[in-house]
Amino acid sequence: MNNSFDEELKEYRREFDKEMNSEPKARVVTKVKTTLTDNEAAIAAQQFVEGQLKVPSSADFDPLFKSKITQDGEKYTVVGYVESENSFGAKIRSKYVTVIKRNSTGGVSLLGIAIE
Repeated sequence: MNNSFDEELKEYRREFDKEMNSEPKARVVTKVKTTLTDNEAAIAAQQFVEGQLKVPSSADFDPLFKSKITQDGEKYTVVGYVESENSFGAKIRSKYVTVIKRNSTGGVSLLGIAIE
């Protein structure tokens, strides 16, 4: 009985090895996401804004749900507010407007930014 089991196991392993070494039957295609959720757009905008600030570590953004996000085709316009230190160390509140889009690799590209 044990001998029979060993033979079955060997046969299974031969079939498995044969299957693993054969040409793939189906190709896995990874689809790149082309849209952004509101939260993704708001977070990406905040990251781009931080990169423009004098003291990025001082940035204090309004909650995500307070950002105004509009979509026009592939472009997203995000309007929000940030409090951050200026070059004199004073904390000021500024309005920002960013225009972003998801790029072909799945990342987010900045098309325009204004901080008032």
